Amino acid sequence: WSWTFIFFPLYLWEASTMHKKLPLARMRIVTVEDLEVALGKPFAEFTVAEKELIGKRYSVVPSTTSPEFEAAQKLKLRARHDMIKSGFRIAFVLLLLIQLDGHVNWNWWIVFLPFWIMTALFCYSNYQAFADVQQMAAERDPALFGKKDDDNTNYGAVGKDGTATAAAANESTPNLTEEEREELKAQVMASSSRLCSKFTSQAFLVIMMILFVAKIQGAGYSALWIISPLLFIAGLILCCIGCAIFGITEVPTDGVEFDTGQETDVEQAPAAPVGTHYEPPPSATVSNRAPPPAQKPTILAPPPVDLLDTQNPSTNDPTLSELD
Repeated sequence: WSWTFIFFPLYLWEASTMHKKLPLARMRIVTVEDLEVALGKPFAEFTVAEKELIGKRYSVVPSTTSPEFEAAQKLKLRARHDMIKSGFRIAFVLLLLIQLDGHVNWNWWIVFLPFWIMTALFCYSNYQAFADVQQMAAERDPALFGKKDDDNTNYGAVGKDGTATAAAANESTPNLTEEEREELKAQVMASSSRLCSKFTSQAFLVIMMILFVAKIQGAGYSALWIISPLLFIAGLILCCIGCAIFGITEVPTDGVEFDTGQETDVEQAPAAPVGTHYEPPPSATVSNRAPPPAQKPTILAPPPVDLLDTQNPSTNDPTLSELD
C-alpha cells in the first residue's frame, strides 16, 4: 500500500477539526448597543424570532469592556490558531507522503519547511500576546514600568470651558487602587512566565527536530544525540530533586512547645512571688483533709496441723514423764 492510503485517517481527523473550528473562527461579536442602534429599538423589545436569528449569526456581549467580550475574543483567536496549525500539519503530512512514496526526491529540510514556518508563527503569536498585555498595563499604570506620568497637557485635552488643562488630560487615565495595580502586576507576570515557558519548550523541540532532520539527511553522528535534549532536561530535574531532598533540615524542637489540642480541667495554683511566705491553699490544709479510712484488723488463721506427722505425747511431754 502507498503511504497516502495509510495516512488517510489522519486527513479525515484534520478535516473534522477544520470543520469544527471554522464557525468559531468566523464568529462575529457585537454588543447590545450595536444591536439597538441597528434595529432602532431597545433590546427588551426584540421579538423571539429576532433573538434567535441574532443568536445564530452573532455572539452578543453586554459591552466591549465586559468579561464576556474578552472570553469571546479569546475563543475566536484560539479557533483561528487551531485552524492555522491544522493547515500546516496537513501541508507537512502531504509533503512527507509524497517524499516517502518516491514521487519526488527533495531535500528533507524542504519537506520539513511547514514545521519551521509554524514554529516561527507560534513564537511570534506568543510574543504578540505578551506585548499586548504589557501595553495594556502600561496604558493603565505608566508607573508600573518606570514611566513618569507627567502633568503635561496633551493636544486636544480640553475642559468643559474649552480650555486645555492638565486635569482634563488626566481624566482619561484615572488613578488605580492598590488591588487593581496588584492585579495588573499579576497579569504581566503570568504573561511573561507563559512566554518563557513556551519559548523554552519550543526551543528544545526545534533542537530535537534539527538533529533528527540532519540525521535522516545523512549526518554521521549517533542517533543518541537526537534525544540528548530530553536527557539533559531529565538530568536537570533529577539534580534539582536530589538537591531538594538532601537540603531539607530537621526542625529543632528543643524548648518549643506544641499545642496538642488536649485541654484539662485542672487549674494550677499561681506561684508565690519571691520573698514571701508560702501558704498552702485551703484545699491542702490538715483541717480540710478527709480522714483516712479505718483499717479493719486482720485475723490470721492458725496453721493446719497434720495428725499423722505429730509425735507421741507420752515421750515428748516432760509433764507426762514426771507423772509416770
